[in-house]
Amino acid sequence: MGKHRKKILLLGLANSGKSSISLSMQKITNLSSFTSLLPTTGIDISKFEDDTSKYLLWDFGGQEQYQKKHKKNLKEYISQTEEIFYVIDIQDDNLYYLSVVFLREILTMLKNIANSFELSIYFHKFDVNFTTKEEKVKELIILLEEEIPKDFTYKIYHTRIYTLFEKKLSSFVP
Repeated sequence: MGKHRKKILLLGLANSGKSSISLSMQKITNLSSFTSLLPTTGIDISKFEDDTSKYLLWDFGGQEQYQKKHKKNLKEYISQTEEIFYVIDIQDDNLYYLSVVFLREILTMLKNIANSFELSIYFHKFDVNFTTKEEKVKELIILLEEEIPKDFTYKIYHTRIYTLFEKKLSSFVP
């Protein structure tokens, strides 16, 4: 029996962490891959697999100039998609509203398309040293409940990507 094929769209505003999530999903762990990331221009499509599935991951550039194009061509992009990951930078509460409005616009456009897909919302950059502003996160959840069309179900995940380096004194003495 062949591996299951899974197409995933990775959407969100610029600098929300989509490309870092993409690298992590591909099990790319070298630090230089993360520190040399540039904003995604257009769409970056990655193919990779694990023991059970073959993945086709579409990482959409989140800058405003690309958002318009993505919305315009959304019907062709969504074909054969099983899951949409929508990424919100949890540390940038100034962009919560814009991010949720962009998500609502996408979902409103997809409402009339027959494809069914899972929707996962990532509250991303929940880093170890990040102090959660609980009242802001609660406001974000309320905003999502108000803005997401009622016929969409979704799950919210807290995600983070961080690398911990530890400097140890060597026990070797020349």
